[in-house]
Amino acid sequence: VITLHKRNCPTAIRMASQQGDSILAIEFEENGQFLYPVRVQIRAVDRYHLLSDLIDCITNKLHLSISKLSTETIDHIAVCTIDFAVHSASELDSAIKSISVIKSVDEVHRVDIE
Repeated sequence: VITLHKRNCPTAIRMASQQGDSILAIEFEENGQFLYPVRVQIRAVDRYHLLSDLIDCITNKLHLSISKLSTETIDHIAVCTIDFAVHSASELDSAIKSISVIKSVDEVHRVDIE
């Protein structure tokens, strides 16, 4: 049985310390035919059409499909969590850069999908 874990996964770290030699580090080459699920969290000053601009950036500008979206606004600060799929790490970087230049967006970062 082969099980894959991210390098920073607590289970992988524990297994590496217990089973050392049976744990292998591998690298995956990017493949444009595969889609990888990602989650980003966005903090922004809430404003009219903020959510619309985020969706437009991801779906129309970047041509990526959103699978899940949640948002909460407290004291005029919106925190949006958006799940979508990318073809590569560079495509994710491009998406994060594109989202970060949207008016009133203060912070964009990837978060682990649990």
